[in-house]
Amino acid sequence: MSSHEIPLPRRIAAKATFEGILELTSHGIQIEGRENLPKKPPFLIAFNHFGWVEGLVPHILLPVKDYPYVITKIENMKGILGKILPPLGFIGIRRGEADIRALRRAIELLRNGRIIATAPEGTRGRGDERLRPKTAKAGLIFLATQFEKPLPIVPMAVWGQNELTFPLIDVEGFKFKDLRNLRKKPLHVKIGEPFIPDLGTRREGMKNSEIRDILANQLQEKIQALLPPNYSGV
Repeated sequence: MSSHEIPLPRRIAAKATFEGILELTSHGIQIEGRENLPKKPPFLIAFNHFGWVEGLVPHILLPVKDYPYVITKIENMKGILGKILPPLGFIGIRRGEADIRALRRAIELLRNGRIIATAPEGTRGRGDERLRPKTAKAGLIFLATQFEKPLPIVPMAVWGQNELTFPLIDVEGFKFKDLRNLRKKPLHVKIGEPFIPDLGTRREGMKNSEIRDILANQLQEKIQALLPPNYSGV
């Protein structure tokens, strides 16, 4: 086992904890398209980023043996979250630059037959933009194409986050809802067919970075197509 991998007892405890959190904050999870998950890793999962909960959903979907490693912004590795998340397999990445350390760790995990999950958008936005898909970054495409054969990326849409009873985190910090007489709502998850990024389809003279951006936009379109029509974005 790689030094980066999470021991089995910790994986079991983490999965149970995440399931407990979603049990407390939602009225169950409605999952569609579970059959689209590849039978065997390695592969990647790409989800929209409307709130805090999407990073927990892959752990709910997958068995402990296929424990996913979730890439999150480096800012989440500060304070109390910085003590909790890394031991549970969350990988902090510096946004807006090529974070070689984080990318190398993700590639090593994929080579060891693991699963990487993250939001191609890299941010969830604020205010009216929070529940809108945004422009995708090419990080997942880069990871998937570092192998002899590109790894599949599974698009996954998650919505209903704004109805959860857990406090939302916004610019001003924690915003607690009034939980009196509040009925818990279900969380919705829809999984699409795997997307295989192919750098070989580029036009003559096109750089790899340019085709990765195009593929990232295609992946984001697949995620958006899984969302209800009222969640429209770029």
